[in-house]
Amino acid sequence: MAVKKRTAYPDWEDVHFFLELVRVGSLSAAARALGVTHATVGRRITALEQVLRVQLFDRHDGRFTLTPAGERAAAAATAMADGAQSIRRLAAGPADAVVGKVRLTATEVFGSYFLMSRMRELMVENPGLEIELIISSRNLSLARRDVDLAIRHSRPEGATLITRKIADYASYFYADRRYLQARGNGPLDFIGFADDVAHLEAAKHCMRVAGNTHRVSLKVNTLFARLAAARAGLGVGLIPKFVAHQYPDLVAVDLGEDALVRELWLVAHPDVRGVERLRVAFDYIANAVVGAREILM
Repeated sequence: MAVKKRTAYPDWEDVHFFLELVRVGSLSAAARALGVTHATVGRRITALEQVLRVQLFDRHDGRFTLTPAGERAAAAATAMADGAQSIRRLAAGPADAVVGKVRLTATEVFGSYFLMSRMRELMVENPGLEIELIISSRNLSLARRDVDLAIRHSRPEGATLITRKIADYASYFYADRRYLQARGNGPLDFIGFADDVAHLEAAKHCMRVAGNTHRVSLKVNTLFARLAAARAGLGVGLIPKFVAHQYPDLVAVDLGEDALVRELWLVAHPDVRGVERLRVAFDYIANAVVGAREILM
């Protein structure tokens, strides 16, 4: 039986993992920065050592120190990474030109109800930009360049990332004006959260406020369904202010409780410092959010 010949060339992804481990010095830190498990990092390093037939690191108490062979490999790998980055920049246009693709990720609610109505000015002023908005509740990896920019609800871990808290936003209880006029002084109908999302902070906040006084008459599993139910006059729903303000028939209901407040963070790959299209998009989004604080809180 023929034996499969092992390639003499390293896998670029293994090299990428190697450089990250060189930078941070431990499997756990590299795993956090790359968005994978430490076992995955370990397998990548082992695979690279097998292809190169050298030991790249000395391991002591969880710390990884380059061997002489590892130092030579790191120098060559850094040159490879620089070359790959140059190719990406050439493909997208000059670094000082606002030309090329910007991949941005946000949740469906924030992407659809906030960003969409504010993207036109950015695109008109920078016709060379190609914005790719990835709507996802998953934290797509900036380290692996799945996206260039991300809007998230908490500050991510990872020392290499550029992070900026751009705002807080509040959710209040809203109901249709006609529902409130018709119900009189009786208990409210609450639009609650389905069991598969009952663990969310918003779901717990809703149940605390409803308590034993009000009735949870309907449960749904998405904000869009909760918004539709409130607009249809089915009860009171917890909705972000920046969403509810777009519907004049929705009225905030004062239940004597503080709003549910969450953070908004704009996160970027470090390349944002050296690539004009990324910097322009980063600054524009940050300024758009900061300028809308009145409808966020």
